[in-house]
Amino acid sequence: MPTKAANVYSYSCIMLQLFCGHVLYVWLTQAYHIIEARVAGTKPFRQFTDVKYVHKEYSLKCISVKSGDRPVASAIVELLRTK
Repeated sequence: MPTKAANVYSYSCIMLQLFCGHVLYVWLTQAYHIIEARVAGTKPFRQFTDVKYVHKEYSLKCISVKSGDRPVASAIVELLRTK
């Protein structure tokens, strides 16, 4: 069932793909490899280019494995307004 935390995760996946110019975990070819990587704590991207540090770190926080560690949508909007 969709949740607000899942929506934050999805939003961040899109933003990180835009920041990096390629798909998350591009080097992994099977869906279960991605799940294993997330559970193991493997970062989804190897390189960011021309991305402010604060946006990169905040986006990575949004894809936390623990849904309770993800910010709420209103906090994301506030960050985008101020940065």
